[in-house]
Amino acid sequence: MKVHLLFFFFAISVSSLSAQNCDIFYDDYSDAPLWNQVGSDVQVSNNRVEYINDCTGDEQRRVFRSLGTTLNNTEVWSAEIDVYVGFINTGFGTFHNILTLSDSNLEPGNDCFDIDCTGYPEGSQDYIGVYMVTSTYTSNDRSFAIYAEEGTEFIDHRSDRIDAPGLGSFYYIRMERKSATEVELSIFSDAARTLHLPNSPVSLNIPGSITGLQYIQHGGSARGAVERNFNGWVDNTCISSKLFSNTQLAELDQEVSISPNPTNDIVLIEGLDNADVTISIYDGIGALVQQHSTNQQQLDLSSFSNGMYHIVINTEFGQLHRKVIKY
Repeated sequence: MKVHLLFFFFAISVSSLSAQNCDIFYDDYSDAPLWNQVGSDVQVSNNRVEYINDCTGDEQRRVFRSLGTTLNNTEVWSAEIDVYVGFINTGFGTFHNILTLSDSNLEPGNDCFDIDCTGYPEGSQDYIGVYMVTSTYTSNDRSFAIYAEEGTEFIDHRSDRIDAPGLGSFYYIRMERKSATEVELSIFSDAARTLHLPNSPVSLNIPGSITGLQYIQHGGSARGAVERNFNGWVDNTCISSKLFSNTQLAELDQEVSISPNPTNDIVLIEGLDNADVTISIYDGIGALVQQHSTNQQQLDLSSFSNGMYHIVINTEFGQLHRKVIKY
């Protein structure tokens, strides 16, 4: 079996150590023109999506772009995103869309045909998303929950909440569609996504007919009220497939590991069983910076710039993906 390993560099500001492979979608928000902005106060700026001080409700305030593919109800996937919560003032409650996958580019939950979302017409699109919410209209607590809707049903499906009390804090989110009818949300306090917050994870049963998801969105909710403000940002979105096309690839995926991770010099690639391996290392613009034509399972990254490296392993059965952090 001949195996080729390609390393693609992604320079990011937050060191996420997930085993996600980002084969469906990845964005570090360094290319703002890829995003469409609707309204104001939620914008792609400074290599992240920023929710500005007066990012309130009562009108559309969001950004969206195409996933470049369509996620149907037969597919299992995992989406990760990093969130910084600066402050939320007191006042009436507002739902903030941290990350939503939808089948149209309209606001999730509402068919808004103007910035003011006149009349708040009920949404007719399918969507699955993570929202930051409050327990009551006047409370100043914070929590995360799954929201989902099947467009012809006009019913919001909502999970239990995961409290996230800290201000000036980072939270690391993973939302997984585990089957056609189940979505699971985990909130972590560490970038490696090993330390769950209390009550994490939570699951939500959803209609199995939610399908055709082809847009990603972030923003305030038009249903929210103008009295509550949110200041913070999101970054580093990674969406990965969780199913393999064949048994051999799934078995190999379980065997291959890279350690230590993170590293500041040497990493070991294990589980390839002395296969014929070609290792090519590319920078962020795709330029080849290093290549090995032998089965070299020990790599020296000490001279590399700090950041995240995306490892794509091409095998005779298909592709495997890994990430490693150089610090």
